[in-house]
Amino acid sequence: MPMAYRPLGHERHTTKTDGIEEEIWYRGEVVGTRRRYDNRLLLAHVARLDKLAEANPGAQVDAARFDELLAGVAGVPLPDELPQRDADLPITRVEHVKAACDRADRAAQRAVDELEQARCEAGVDASGDADDPEWDALEAAAEAAWNRAHARAAREWDAWFEDACATVDRALRTLSPLSTSSPGGASDEAPQPPA
Repeated sequence: MPMAYRPLGHERHTTKTDGIEEEIWYRGEVVGTRRRYDNRLLLAHVARLDKLAEANPGAQVDAARFDELLAGVAGVPLPDELPQRDADLPITRVEHVKAACDRADRAAQRAVDELEQARCEAGVDASGDADDPEWDALEAAAEAAWNRAHARAAREWDAWFEDACATVDRALRTLSPLSTSSPGGASDEAPQPPA
């Protein structure tokens, strides 16, 4: 876009979102102003933004992880437990939990393979019967390990996300002049008990 058009584009944008201020005249004098909005302009602007979002699917993915991206910008470190997708983001919560559960499944399968190998070497039937306590214990241990892995991975990701959101909230409070006091002059912070 040529540089001369840029202010024009900004003006069109503010007209669509902020409306047009019109003077109110009475007996030859300006007695006030009013703001006139044209909803057709705003709807056309929203449709244009929707088209831009559809043309850039990466933006939709980033929008879904906006809080996490803000945390990366704010400098929240990624813990070692969370594999990184790129320099600023860990993998998603679903991916992290699934990876932990997959590791638990592989460990359970190794235990099954070892039991089958030991039984084959001993000349015993490798597959467990319905009443085989060794197989039942193995299945119970595998299920418990899967549940622990699921819960641990969810806690790890949730702890990072909670810390990330808290960091972004603190950064916003320090940047926003409105966050230090409310319109009545009272502080938004909780009152502190007397020392």
